Amino acid sequence: MTRASALKGRSGTVGSPLMGLLFVLPAIGAFALFGLWPIVHSFIISLHEWPGIGPMTFVGLKNYARMMRESLVGLAFLNNTIYSLGIILMAVIPGLILSILLVASMRGRLLFQTIFFFPRLLTQVVVALVWSWLFNPVFGLVNKLLIAIGLERFAIGWLGDPTWALPAVILAAAWTYYGFCMVIFMAALQNTDPFLYDAALIDGANGIQIFLHVTVPQIRHVLTMVIVFTLIDSFKVFDIIYLMTRGGPGDKTQIMATYIYREAFRHNYFGYAAAVSILLTVVVLAISVIIVRLRERGAET
Repeated sequence: MTRASALKGRSGTVGSPLMGLLFVLPAIGAFALFGLWPIVHSFIISLHEWPGIGPMTFVGLKNYARMMRESLVGLAFLNNTIYSLGIILMAVIPGLILSILLVASMRGRLLFQTIFFFPRLLTQVVVALVWSWLFNPVFGLVNKLLIAIGLERFAIGWLGDPTWALPAVILAAAWTYYGFCMVIFMAALQNTDPFLYDAALIDGANGIQIFLHVTVPQIRHVLTMVIVFTLIDSFKVFDIIYLMTRGGPGDKTQIMATYIYREAFRHNYFGYAAAVSILLTVVVLAISVIIVRLRERGAET
């Protein structure tokens, strides 16, 4: 057998469907074990009443019927939606503005990029602790600054106020998002066509027109990806809200994840909590399907 025929035979063996399946089988197994099975197991639990220990009692769709009647589920979903939209407004837009400013300026770009991205590297525990100190009604820096500039009537207990607790948490969480958005947008802006900007300037376009009609169309796919990724990630939030408010005051910051935690680990309604978690999974899956469709549509255009 010649060397060429041996290489051809070896290449044919490696390229066979069975060999390809063997290569991806470990990844498929890991995904099934750590991705699919928890979802299936949660669905099984949602069909039972279970206090967390001992045997489970099959109740069918009773937990789902209860979930449809529970008004707090709707409130948690509404708070989740407000939180996600708030993150998009307070993280994606500032991230886009900062990326444009940093791409346009060469001096100190790396330094400022590092500073702005640094909050993303912190754990949510640290972020929650820092912002809880900042919003503290007694020694918090936010109230001290308001008092120092003569706005002491706005110095309130932010995390204990029913009106301002959720916006305060959104501000704290957005602090960890905008740097990530900025880095992604900077990469997209550096790949835009400079000749289009020259043509727009020759046509007499101002800065806002250039941004809307030249910059945004060139990065629209990246912009869509960042918005939907942020939406998905913010819908799964738990730690920062639980650490800062625990869903209070009076359920004003109660979201899906904290509600699931409360029903499971405080009230021992694991079956009902599993049903609510399935609803959250469906919502996140629907958003994931949307981002895949948008990316496919963007690739076709």
